[in-house]
Amino acid sequence: MTEIKILLVGAGQLGARYLQGLAKFPGALRIYICDPVDHSLLQARKKWNLVGGDINSKHQTYFSNNLDFSENKFDVAIISTTANVRLEVITSISKRYLVDYWILEKVLAQSEYEVNHIVKILERSKVWVNTIRRASPLYKGIKNAINPHQVVDLNFEAAAWGLACNSIHFLDVASWLGNGRLVSVNTDGLNNEWFESKRKGFYEVTGQLDAVYSNGARLSLISNPSCSDSKLSLKNGSILWDINEQFGIAKATNGVEVIDKIPLQSEVTVILISELIDTGNCDLASLSESAEMHSLLINSLSKHYSRVANLVSARLPIT
Repeated sequence: MTEIKILLVGAGQLGARYLQGLAKFPGALRIYICDPVDHSLLQARKKWNLVGGDINSKHQTYFSNNLDFSENKFDVAIISTTANVRLEVITSISKRYLVDYWILEKVLAQSEYEVNHIVKILERSKVWVNTIRRASPLYKGIKNAINPHQVVDLNFEAAAWGLACNSIHFLDVASWLGNGRLVSVNTDGLNNEWFESKRKGFYEVTGQLDAVYSNGARLSLISNPSCSDSKLSLKNGSILWDINEQFGIAKATNGVEVIDKIPLQSEVTVILISELIDTGNCDLASLSESAEMHSLLINSLSKHYSRVANLVSARLPIT
């Protein structure tokens, strides 16, 4: 069997989890890891070795600070960089290499222009965005159990959980569960202060974000620093669901229970790669459907950010 070639760009915390997941792939891989930061490459190599990638797998790894690899084609390209450089990276790769399948991390970019440009560059490619909940056993079980003819409303509240950068996960799974297209994102409930996140140069906000879908479904997301316990609930017609992602349990008021899990990135990577290689498809959101949601979210957050910061910003500093 011919070795499968994987390009992984972005070797930070998330990129390293992808790499660890690839160690479990049963076939032989040639994995090319690129990151401009030496420390990130070093840490990724250590995490690869921690799972036995160096001695217990048949894979070959190549670590580099740049994209100058001796290949002309990759089976899968995984782009796990920060959002501010994603367009630049995708542009560079598309000019240098042929790629069969792409997996892009969220958030896709920092402006609607960049999102649209990514879509344009990859319009003839097979591309998915890693909003993982719709591909998880827990949410697949919930989707199979709910009434598809009833509206699905989703509500989530927790302490500072990174609403700006992580809300796309819930926007996506709400769309998928309820079979509705996102039509609006309302930022009126957000607080009037953006603050630097754990990642230097990127910003976050607290408060409430509301979304509406084409079938009348609604999503409410709350980031409340004083919240002690996270609360995730789903309403499907008259049936209420309480969802505990940490323990992989969803309970409905009609007595139905779904017990399964949301796998870690290091666990799901091998599943995604196997699906792509075997079938040419996977359960993640396609680029086209995710880009539409990204654009609505980024536009709404950008207007709020510009008003609060009293400036006109071409880019929204989230990742």
